[in-house]
Amino acid sequence: MKVNLESESITTVRLTQAILFYSGSQSFCTIHEIEDNEIQPGKALELAELEFLFKNGTSRRQGQAWQIPEGLLEFGPGTMTWLCKSRIDPIFWATKDKRLNKFNAVKIRWPNLIFNVNGTRMSVWAVKTTRRPTYNTVFYKAPFFNIYSDGGICTGDAPKFEPNPANIEKIEKSFFKSAFSHGLSNSGERVKFKGGHNAFWRKYCAECKKQIPARFPNEILIPQKDKIRL
Repeated sequence: MKVNLESESITTVRLTQAILFYSGSQSFCTIHEIEDNEIQPGKALELAELEFLFKNGTSRRQGQAWQIPEGLLEFGPGTMTWLCKSRIDPIFWATKDKRLNKFNAVKIRWPNLIFNVNGTRMSVWAVKTTRRPTYNTVFYKAPFFNIYSDGGICTGDAPKFEPNPANIEKIEKSFFKSAFSHGLSNSGERVKFKGGHNAFWRKYCAECKKQIPARFPNEILIPQKDKIRL
């Protein structure tokens, strides 16, 4: 197929995906793969995904592919929200608790996390599910130091990233590679565990050092007091 893309030179392309729009009693759209010139079964597109495709997909050059970041929940002017599923990665400590610091860089099973970047402010909460959040989804306090009571992250002098899906990997890397150092005066209790935050993390890190569990112990999570609306 020969296509003239305005200021770009004529190039040869092939049909790989199609977006179908439906209207009637309700409106929605689906995205489909194209194989052997035949449209394949598709999946529904969320508004954030569709917006990302229109903002980013049409500006790619030949040989470059675009992909909707997994877990993207919201993407608009100055804001972005996404789900980061539970993963196995090291956790870093730089606290006044020497017993906890002994577990610096130990690999653990992290909880499912919801990240939000709004302007230069970054927030994080924990959830017990990997499904797309709804109005009834319960958000929990992220069970870490350096988190305010509303979920805001004390980033210190860490780099700030523009809320753009292309930056999701960089933002997550910055969070997971940073050392948790101290509690914040208005953060309240971060976990439901006898002995509190440090006692839980010493025990959990010790367990992970022996054998990483199949899931994060969600029973220690504390519900977020304020309703989070996405």
